Amino acid sequence: MNMRIFGSILRTDADRQGFWYSAGIGVFIGLLIGSAFTSILGIVHLHSTASKAQQAQAAVRAEGPPMALKRGPLAPAVKGFVDQNGKSVTTQDLLGKVRIVTFLSPLGNHYSPLVVSNLMNLYQELHNDGLLGKHVVFVSYNVDPAHTGPSEMSAFIKQIAGLNPVTAEWRFLTADPATMRKLVTDGYGVRYRQIGAAEYAKLAAAQRQHGEYLYATAVNPLASQYKPDYHVVDHDEMVIVGPRDHIWARIPDASSYSNGDLMRFIATLLKLPGMPGANQPVPAGSL
Repeated sequence: MNMRIFGSILRTDADRQGFWYSAGIGVFIGLLIGSAFTSILGIVHLHSTASKAQQAQAAVRAEGPPMALKRGPLAPAVKGFVDQNGKSVTTQDLLGKVRIVTFLSPLGNHYSPLVVSNLMNLYQELHNDGLLGKHVVFVSYNVDPAHTGPSEMSAFIKQIAGLNPVTAEWRFLTADPATMRKLVTDGYGVRYRQIGAAEYAKLAAAQRQHGEYLYATAVNPLASQYKPDYHVVDHDEMVIVGPRDHIWARIPDASSYSNGDLMRFIATLLKLPGMPGANQPVPAGSL
């Protein structure tokens, strides 16, 4: 009976062709609508998942600093050092402030310019919050003391950081090579070394072969001027020293470490009982 009705409606070839054409269009549109609906559900699900992940990350951030506060040994004694202005500096000149300690080569065109550029945002945040100089100071040690001294260090601070070497709250310290090695390697455990250009090329090639680039090349006018035939490597580290001279954190890969994480850690460290910022409001940059 149904076939008779169907046949009576589609009596001609034209009727049948029109019917199947319309039916095909209908099926195609239905598939499009179904696919779009599925995509929308997928997007909503992904957005929901991403939002939950972001909320989870925010919750972790809110729980405390990413680095655990743990008081370590005393920092190595600073004696026999001068800064970028040729002024003598000892441990007594650094006590009472949090020290952001790094290890730089004035003629370097990889890690050294990168870590300074990376830290300049933090430097400005600390300045804006009234902490720079008062509660926090940047201290760097010259890991190329055999070839560079205060004049190169002063030029490095000015050219890379854009700071006045005389007034900057950044103490770039140097000493004779033996004194420097004793403080940096024996004291802080940073085993920097000097290698020739050929050995450096092999080291970089090996890093690339394993999918790990050594460092990105950065602009350093001093390196272009002096054109050293060597590189100083293995010093991309940062150490946080507290106001009472204890080491509180060691950070590898300092040239890419988050400024926000550092700011939160510093703010938390300063708020500890007995620290110089214990009775001060939480800095805006740490929020």
